[in-house]
Amino acid sequence: MIIEIYSNKLNILFDIFGSDKIENGNQITIPGNATVKFINFNSPKSIVSEIPISLELLIAFGSGAVSSLIANWIYDKFKGKAKTIKINRKVVNLNKGKIKSVVEESIKMEL
Repeated sequence: MIIEIYSNKLNILFDIFGSDKIENGNQITIPGNATVKFINFNSPKSIVSEIPISLELLIAFGSGAVSSLIANWIYDKFKGKAKTIKINRKVVNLNKGKIKSVVEESIKMEL
């Protein structure tokens, strides 16, 4: 499952990975038997730019993945930090129920 996050919060990488020095391929394990892998980060040239940074992540589901725990992690990480969030290229409201529904659908497609 691909997640794209658009945010004006410059410390969003640290909030997710615990470090600002992230390289392509870095990953963490999250609740619900899933991993989050860093794919891409784009930042505007100017710090005063109104253009949000964009971050792309891949969430891979393990056997027995729990959609509610994964959805809660996504919601908790990006609530109040993301201007826009896309899951599998579709804009998703930052709402626990909607995110859980999209995660459940993605788990069914992947496994």
